[in-house]
Amino acid sequence: MKNDTVEAGIDTICYACTLTSDQKDRILQKIKGKAGFRTEVRDYWKGRFVYTYSGWAGVRLRLRRNGEAAPWELEVIAHPARVLGNPDRSALYVPQKDSYREFLRRADAWLEEAAVPCALKEMQVRRADYTQNHCFSDAELVQAYLRILKKSRVLPHYRVEEFREEEGKTKDVREANRHSYKQSCKSAAFFTYDKTAQLAMLGEEGTKLKSGRILRLEVQLRRKALRRWIPEKALDSGWKTVKHLGKQGDAILRWYWERLQPGGGSYVRYQTAWEQVKTVKGKKLRERMHTLLRRTSDSRNLETALKKCREQDGWSRGQIHWVLEEFKKLGIHPITLPNHGQWERLENI
Repeated sequence: MKNDTVEAGIDTICYACTLTSDQKDRILQKIKGKAGFRTEVRDYWKGRFVYTYSGWAGVRLRLRRNGEAAPWELEVIAHPARVLGNPDRSALYVPQKDSYREFLRRADAWLEEAAVPCALKEMQVRRADYTQNHCFSDAELVQAYLRILKKSRVLPHYRVEEFREEEGKTKDVREANRHSYKQSCKSAAFFTYDKTAQLAMLGEEGTKLKSGRILRLEVQLRRKALRRWIPEKALDSGWKTVKHLGKQGDAILRWYWERLQPGGGSYVRYQTAWEQVKTVKGKKLRERMHTLLRRTSDSRNLETALKKCREQDGWSRGQIHWVLEEFKKLGIHPITLPNHGQWERLENI
C-alpha cells in the first residue's frame, strides 16, 4: 500500500547572533513577564542561563549563555510557513525570493518590538530542517512505517535519541517516543514522527490539517552539516542557504534513507520474505539471506542484526553488502512485517 500524497519543504530555520550584555538586558526588559516568556535554565554558580519567548505565531526567541566566560547569544527559531500566515500546522515552506522577503519583513517587525539589535538577514543561519510530509488516510499506516523506521541501521557517529522526563519537552514521554524516532550526532539528525499525534499531545488536535494523518521525515542540519550540501559562499547569505536547501533537500533525505534502510525493496510479511528467498540461486547465499531475515526479526534493529552477522557468523563487509544487494534484486527488504499483522505488503517510501 502506498501513501496518498507527499509534500516537501523547509519546516524550521534557526538564525543566530552574538549579543552584548546591554543588548541582552534590553531584550529581556521587553519580553520578561509577557505570556510566552520562560526561564529554562538559571544557574548563577556556573553562569549558565537560557530564556525563551514564544509570543508570536511561528517565531521563538532563545537567549542563552553557556558559562561565565561565554558571550550571550540570541537564536531566532522561525517557521516560515506559519509566519507567512498559513493556518495548516503541517505546512512546509518552499523557498521563493518574494515570499522570503515577506517572511523577513514580518519576522523583523516582531524582532524590533523585542529590541533585537539586528535584522534576520544580518544573522547567521545556524540550523535548518528540511522535511517531507507523507500523508495517509489511515493512522495505522503511520504506526506501521514508524515500526519499520525503528528497525533502521544506526549511522556511524549517530545515536538513537529518545524523549526523557527531565528534559520537559513533552507532557507524555511514553507517547512521544511511541510516535517518533530520532538518530542524531553533533551536527545533524534524522527525525521521523507522527505530526498529527504531536499536535494532539500539544493540545492542538483541532488545528487545521490538510490530511488525516501525517508521517514526517525530517533532516535537521546544523552549520557543519549544511556545509556538506551547500556551497561555502552561499552560507554567508540566509536567502542563498534556504534556496540551496530547497533544491537539495530531497537528495539529502534520500541519502539518509538509503543508509538507514539499505537493501531497498518493499516490506512484506516474514513468512512471505522467507519463501521468496527460497527462489534465490546459490545455497550459501540463500542461507545467508535467511540468517539476516531471522536475525533482523529477532533483534532490536538492523544494525544489531548485522553486528551479529559480523561477530557471530563471521561475515565480512563485502558479504554484508552482497546479501543486501540480493534483497534489493529480489524486491524485498530484510526488515519484515508481522506474519499476522494488518498489512501484507508496504511500499518503500
